[in-house]
Amino acid sequence: METNIISPVKPILVVDCGSSGTRIYHVGRLSSNNNLFCTKIGKTIPKIVDAILNTTNSTGQRAQQSFIQQVIQAAELTECQDVILAATAGLRLAKEKGTITDQAEKAFMNALPSSFILRELSGQREAELEYIVSTTLMNDCCPPPLHLTSAGIGMISMGGHSMQFVFQPGQAPKEEDEDVQDVRGGISGGTSSKSNTNNRNTATSKDIRFQSIPFAAHSAQDHVRGKPFSFPPLPPPVPKAIYVKKLEECTTIIDNHCNSLLKSNFGQMKGLVIGITGVATTIICCGFVSGDIITKQFFLTKCDQVIKTLSQLDEISYDPKQAALFPNVPPETTLGALTKTVVLRNVVLNLLADDAHLLCGQAWMQKNASDSIQTEWVMGIFLERENGNKPGGLQRTISGGYWHENENDNVERNEPDTKRQKR
Repeated sequence: METNIISPVKPILVVDCGSSGTRIYHVGRLSSNNNLFCTKIGKTIPKIVDAILNTTNSTGQRAQQSFIQQVIQAAELTECQDVILAATAGLRLAKEKGTITDQAEKAFMNALPSSFILRELSGQREAELEYIVSTTLMNDCCPPPLHLTSAGIGMISMGGHSMQFVFQPGQAPKEEDEDVQDVRGGISGGTSSKSNTNNRNTATSKDIRFQSIPFAAHSAQDHVRGKPFSFPPLPPPVPKAIYVKKLEECTTIIDNHCNSLLKSNFGQMKGLVIGITGVATTIICCGFVSGDIITKQFFLTKCDQVIKTLSQLDEISYDPKQAALFPNVPPETTLGALTKTVVLRNVVLNLLADDAHLLCGQAWMQKNASDSIQTEWVMGIFLERENGNKPGGLQRTISGGYWHENENDNVERNEPDTKRQKR
């Protein structure tokens, strides 16, 4: 009889420093049943770029002080000593543009408690963490039919300013593997009690490809409006003549990125492709629900219907009253729903093979759990660390792992005379 082993890894606090704001998550396993949990602590706090630049909001409050204070309060509330600030595309782009200088970043690091770690994730690293989480939750909650995963398991994720892609080539399952529920195919981070040697997809880590492009939901909205989103006040609506032309330009941008990926031997995604984060909300806007598995062609048909409907508007905006006219759009705005749908439609058209299927992974139901759990990449950091503590388990993931010296992301720690240090 198989029994769950309580995780030897204590819960951690992960600060998701995204391009639209910063969210704090308490991640770990419940002591009662060993189920994963990922709980958001408090409200969304200032963007890390604003915190580093120490901007002032409309009430005169300094972003850096607000940011740090709320992270400290969350750590005290959860009694977590392990706090990781993980920054994604927002910080990457700000540094590339020169908005964030080394001096400003150093001052921010010096203001943090000495035990806090700042991790600047590369696009590929972000994709890897998301893949670990999405495949783990899929295996735990609703393992798909074998015939859909034998050709491969992929993932598409859409954030604010970057999209992540993962493609794992598959292999036809052997007869003796039919009862195996784990389809990670060599990825660490899972919670299945089955042995990793019995994975029904046996692609090696070298076969799995991770890619990222610097264009996503907010990038498309900024392109349509002609300038970065800011709120408040509510941005003015965009006339039809402008948004139609700009969306055509977005389509060209996406096509070029996809062609670049295909030419770099990324290849089309086959088998089952898990859609998470902004991809999942877009799938829901097209009339599907979490857990739906749909064909490529059916999804494209639904996308075309949404685009045709919303493109009839004389002007498009962030106004919730306009969104209320479309039952499948809320909580999205009409501008957000239209731009996301255009971006995702062209990604799916270009990158998915004609016989591929798309899985909506917005929320998953844990085994024996009463609540569903969202697919958040922050759980991947906990799963990696946990897997490294399992006797006989996979020690590390593809890019080198959480603690490995050669991992593909930068780690900064606020310690005397040391700006960058591997933990």
